[in-house]
Order: sequence, then structure tokens, then C-alpha cells
Amino acid sequence: MSSFNIVQSSVSDEISHNNIIVNQLNDLTIETKTSVDNEISSANTNIEPTKQSNDITTDNSITNEVKDENLSNNVVIYWHPDCYEHNIPDHPEQPDRMTSILNKLRLKYIDNYFREASLADNSHLLLFHNRSMVDKFNRISDYVEEAKIQKKYAMKMIDSDTVVMWKTRSAALRAAGAVISALDDIYSPTNTNKIKRAFCCVRPPGHHAERLRSMGFCFVNNIGIGAKYAQSKYNVGRIAIVDFDVHHGNGSEDGALEDESIFFGSTHEKDNYPGTGADPTPNIGDKVLNPKHRRIVNRYLQRGPYSRVQFKEKWKQIIDEMILFKPELIFISAGFDAHDDDPLSSTELIEEDFEWATRIVIDASYQLNPINPVPIISSLEGGYDLKALANSVAIHVDVMNDYIPDSIVNIDCNDSTTSTNNNDNEVKALIKHMEDIGLK
Repeated sequence: MSSFNIVQSSVSDEISHNNIIVNQLNDLTIETKTSVDNEISSANTNIEPTKQSNDITTDNSITNEVKDENLSNNVVIYWHPDCYEHNIPDHPEQPDRMTSILNKLRLKYIDNYFREASLADNSHLLLFHNRSMVDKFNRISDYVEEAKIQKKYAMKMIDSDTVVMWKTRSAALRAAGAVISALDDIYSPTNTNKIKRAFCCVRPPGHHAERLRSMGFCFVNNIGIGAKYAQSKYNVGRIAIVDFDVHHGNGSEDGALEDESIFFGSTHEKDNYPGTGADPTPNIGDKVLNPKHRRIVNRYLQRGPYSRVQFKEKWKQIIDEMILFKPELIFISAGFDAHDDDPLSSTELIEEDFEWATRIVIDASYQLNPINPVPIISSLEGGYDLKALANSVAIHVDVMNDYIPDSIVNIDCNDSTTSTNNNDNEVKALIKHMEDIGLK
């Protein structure tokens, strides 16, 4: 039996995203002693979101906060304990990311804000991904899960960043399932407890997973699956995906590229992984050379302090184009690795930048429909400094929960541009439900 070695790359400030974990990781199965196997298999299975790892630094300024049971309940937070259990040694996409976030959120939000994610299945994955990609993921997952049953511990590489262990599949299906759960709670005609905004606190992330391949820490595209589910299940028409992760959401763009019902907009650091998402500036807005660039809107951020100024300018350009698209549903790919403290970027955003970015998405949702604002579902992508991640997510969720634009009182509700599609979607969903149960 071969021995298992992970050879970590030499890390420098300029190291590329796709080489940070290993230089070599062989596909192999490791036979372990029972005690070691038990230790590995139980590493995160009993983690509760109120228990803090000793390795996580928390913000001491919030330790005296008291939960306010009178908080407005405008956002629901979706999570599942299975999402802790995908655990690749020495990988930056680690279970403690979720632990740090949920510990922070539970200081403020009471239990009725939290709902467990459902489990996606192959039929959901196939709404976005092709059959060969789904079959490959399942084949690899079957192999490592069977190895576990045989008292062995296995990992299989998809690429050097994207490694499957025996709990990966269940975590990935819960991550996609969280988005599906949020959509059901927004649109299902049988749901009497409807919501308008959701944050999916899940991992692994999804925005790098393309229709034909997993990559970049991402096994399935959580939001891409959600967008197609909303259209197929609830007859939602036009959907927007906006992404402020520091890395370009190549997988989400891949799904939107030839689909005119999907808007995709991304700010991302120039020359960072995966190297896609070219910015056509200065040929933007009314000056575009390719009309598709009004629907697929990529904007670069430069490294360094100027990235904060650029972010305000370029995120606003994306939201302005999104408003012209008139979506009926908005997804946010919420990656917080553009933060100044994040090890995988050279941009210098701070928590207040993510607060502002969230506010103007909500502003847009009201501008599109002042009476029935466009629903917003945010799903966690990147963010690898635990303290910066927890603080950034907390302010993002606070805005999702608390913010209603002051200017809403000045919006002309008779404006011919105001959308009524959200009400239409609920009617369509009810008709479809009646047909499904034989009442129409």
C-alpha cells in the first residue's frame, strides 16, 4: 500500500490560486489504523455553530452583544452541518470558514432566522451541468465513499485545487440544496411563510464550476443550479447573477453566456485565478462593441488601495446594467476574498465596501419593483481570512435583514418601467401546482 504525502507548495505573496495547496497529490487509497480513521471521520461531524475552534480569532468588540428578539426578520440564513464535513488537509477552503461565520451570526440572530438546507439530487445538478460532468463527480465520490466503508481513507483529485474526500458529495449537495430551499421558500404556492431575501451559509463554493467540469474549489455551481431550478420549477423568467468575489465566476458566466434569460456581472482582480472575465473598458455601456457585454458585464479591479475606488465605480456599472435587464430574481455570489486581509488576493476592500455593495443591490430590487421588491438570494463563495470573512458576512447579512431604501417613498409606483413579474410568477407557480395535483 502506498504512503500518502501532501507536498505543500512554497507560498509567496504572489503565488497563483491554483497552486496554493499542493504541487503533487497522487490518486491513491491509504489504509489507516482504526484509531486514526476514527479521528479523521469524526473531525468535524459534531461541530455546532456555537462552538469555536481554538484557531479562530474572533472580534472581541462583539462579545458583549445580546440577541435582540425584536429584530426584523427580512432574511433567512440557510446552512447544514454536512457542509462542515468536506475537509481537505491544509486547504484554504476549510470547515472553520463556516464555523467562524455562524459563530458570529448566532451572537445576534435568534434560532428562527436559521433553516437547514435540503439535499439536492442528480436531477437538480443536471439542470445546469451536463451528464458526463455529473457522472464523473458521482463516480469519484462513489470511489472514496466505498474506500471509507473498507476502513481506508481516500482522496481523488479533480484538479490540484479541487479534491474529493468521502464527505464531499454530501456537502456539495447541501450547498446546492440551500439555494433550492431558499427558492422554495420564496415561490412555493403551498408555503405560507414566504421570504424575500436569503443568505446561504454553505460550502463548498460554486461559482467556478462550469457546465462541463468542476474546478477551483467548486464541485457544482450552486447558484447556476438555482437559476435553472427557478426557471423550470417556478417559471421565473429573467434572472441576474452578480458576483463580487475577487476571482472571476467563470462557471456562472459559462452558464449565462448563451442564455439570454440570464444576466451575469462580476468584479474581480485582474490577473488572478482563473484568468477569465476580460473587461472591455472603455467600450462599455452605450459604447459596447459587442451587445452581449450589456448582459455579460465583467469589470477588473487592480491590486492595491485604488481597488476600493474602482470597486465603487465598477460595481455600480454592473448594477446599472442589471437594472436595464429587468430581472425577476437576483442572486449574489458573495465572495469576501477581495478583503484587504485575505491571503488569496491583492485587492484592499474592507467590510464597509461589502455593506455598500449589498445596499445598492437592494436599492435595485426596489427600483425594479417598489411594491413587491425583486427577491434576492446570496450564497457564500470565497473568503479565506477567518476574522475578515466573519465580519464581512455579518455586515452583509445585517444589510440583507435591516435595509429598506429611504428613497423608496420617492419612487413613482405608476412608472411604466416598474415590474410586476414577481406577482405573475406566484400566479404561474400556483397554476402549475394545481396542474401537478390534477386540479386544472
